[in-house]
This record gives sequence, C-alpha cells and structure tokens, in this order.
Amino acid sequence: MAAVYRFFNRRGRLLYIGLAVNARNRLRQHELEKPWWPEVATITLEHHEDWHSAAFAEIDAIRSEKPRYNRRLDRFVSPPASVLATTIR
Repeated sequence: MAAVYRFFNRRGRLLYIGLAVNARNRLRQHELEKPWWPEVATITLEHHEDWHSAAFAEIDAIRSEKPRYNRRLDRFVSPPASVLATTIR
C-alpha cells in the first residue's frame, strides 16, 4: 500500500503533493528538512493499493493541481522505466 499526501496552508492553498510507502516517516522528513514546513496546517492522505498506482496518481495530481512547492515537475515527463516495465506486462 502507498499514499499520495497533500499539504495545505491555513487558507487552504495547496503547498505540496508527495508519495510515500511509509507516510509517517516521510512526513517527519519533510518536517525536519523543508523550510516551508511551518506553513503546513492540513495534511490529507489518499491511499492506493500499490506504489505504481500511487505514483501515477501523484503525477496526475501535481500536473493538474500545481502545488506551490513541487519544483521537480520535469521528472514527471514520463514514468520511470521500472514503472513502465511493471505496468506494460
């Protein structure tokens, strides 16, 4: 199981979208590393059956919802080869 998570500020503005297998650990990493973390007021989790479906959901969400702090959109031009290989079978 994997989760797509979203961080929102107090006004409901979407700050960041991410993907995690262990959401608790990943959210803690953001708390410790991201300078924008104090802006986070609300966190939502969207659970998926597996990492692959979560990865595609994350890509779609970032493209369509345009969160403020997701900077690496260029990595989503196409899915990683490992995702494609598993999906095509």
